[in-house]
Amino acid sequence: MLIPTGFWSYTSSDENSSRGKLSLLRSLLSQELQQQIGRRPTVVIWQDVAAIPPGSEWEQQIRSAIGETSFIIPIITPAFLQSEWCSQEIDLFRLRENELKSKRLIFPIHFIDTSHIEERNPDECYSASTLQILKSRQWVDFRNLRLQNYESAEVGQFLEHLAKSIRSSLREVDKSDAPRSKPTINEHLTVGAQNNSSTVIKNHTPSKIEVIREG
Repeated sequence: MLIPTGFWSYTSSDENSSRGKLSLLRSLLSQELQQQIGRRPTVVIWQDVAAIPPGSEWEQQIRSAIGETSFIIPIITPAFLQSEWCSQEIDLFRLRENELKSKRLIFPIHFIDTSHIEERNPDECYSASTLQILKSRQWVDFRNLRLQNYESAEVGQFLEHLAKSIRSSLREVDKSDAPRSKPTINEHLTVGAQNNSSTVIKNHTPSKIEVIREG
């Protein structure tokens, strides 16, 4: 099975508007996936929470992170579809999928309704081709749950279903294609050692991103 290292692809504007619910959802999914897999290997889901303009070093760190992950979870919203960088993250991960010889490692979460989006309108959709790629994958629908209590049974069932889908896809990939160690992005990144916790990338300066563990 591939090492369960994922990438949380979303916009900071959605994180701010939801008052941190995207980070909470990522943390809960990470915990559920860990339960579905067991104590080992450790689940890591990278999350860039820095609301900063992309710069060359920052972009390289994100590119490196995506290049070392086994799955990606795009949080689909109108803002996501308008985002140039979110589109690039999907394109970058498609290259990673090709390396892993799998087309089942993108797990879109439909967080806010996008049925009204005109994909040929660049003001509404940055990349029509990226949207078509996303549409070709099986979306999981969170639209009716996003305003609920995230500790509710309904949200728990949603997370269980998604975690099982991720686990199943990671197991299907040939072990010869799996990463052999936990990601080491570069000298600016450090990873905590506590098991049974999730991982988030936090920015302290535009040129340094530190990976820390959430307790």
